[in-house]
Amino acid sequence: STTKSLKDNYNFTHNGIEGLRESKWVLVDLGDVLLHIFHEITREEYDLEGLWGTWLNNYKKQQQQ
Repeated sequence: STTKSLKDNYNFTHNGIEGLRESKWVLVDLGDVLLHIFHEITREEYDLEGLWGTWLNNYKKQQQQ
């Protein structure tokens, strides 16, 4: 599993895991980092990259004012 690989290869332990039952979007809480693991179709549907890109562009515009 991904969490076993993280522990074995990088010595990461997790605080919690959500979504394993459905397995279309798994969230792993690594403390300082949240790891999102998506099924390809679910990733396209939620488009988090686009959401964060829009937020970042708006933030930069506000900082320039």
